[in-house]
Amino acid sequence: MTRYQTRLEDSMYVIAEGTRISMRRLMRSGFKNYIGRMSNWTGRYALSEKYMPFYPGYLLGRLWLLHKYTGEDEFKDLAMRILEPIIPDLCDRPLTSQASGLDHYYGLCWAADITGDAQLQKAALRALDRMIDQLWSEKAQIFVISRGRTSVNVDATACLFGFPWAVKHDRGLSRISAPPPKPRRTSATSRPRPRPPIGGSPT
Repeated sequence: MTRYQTRLEDSMYVIAEGTRISMRRLMRSGFKNYIGRMSNWTGRYALSEKYMPFYPGYLLGRLWLLHKYTGEDEFKDLAMRILEPIIPDLCDRPLTSQASGLDHYYGLCWAADITGDAQLQKAALRALDRMIDQLWSEKAQIFVISRGRTSVNVDATACLFGFPWAVKHDRGLSRISAPPPKPRRTSATSRPRPRPPIGGSPT
């Protein structure tokens, strides 16, 4: 085993054990439906009476990753316990933030792939259809995330995470048939400027 592999295993062990302890504490504290804000000081999550976009997403991603890495069902069960209450919010209720795209991708999309559950795949595609209905501007050919007095927020990355997944997995369950247009930025007070070339992406 190389030194890199040793460090990776040691690091993943620490992450897994820390996550296991914090999640058990969270469940004992009265978790019912929703994860709330995460403390930047402690890394612990609060509880919430309503769905709060963004906060479940990265936690779900961590739990699914740990399930894949360790093979332990505890992490899968925890992920599903957090995901199931927010599925109606992702699929059937009005969007309150483009950050719901994180919860959709790391929650529903990863859950569908890892578990192979056809119902979760249908839910993930249905949630993306609803996102298109609410955010896509046919006239402008962009996703309008939010509008301000002097600017418009379009094609936000957090909103678009699930689109490549949907194109890959669509089996006639969704009206998505092609990738969305390339993201671009615009505002009411400035014109788009060419971006400098970006270095190679990490592998």
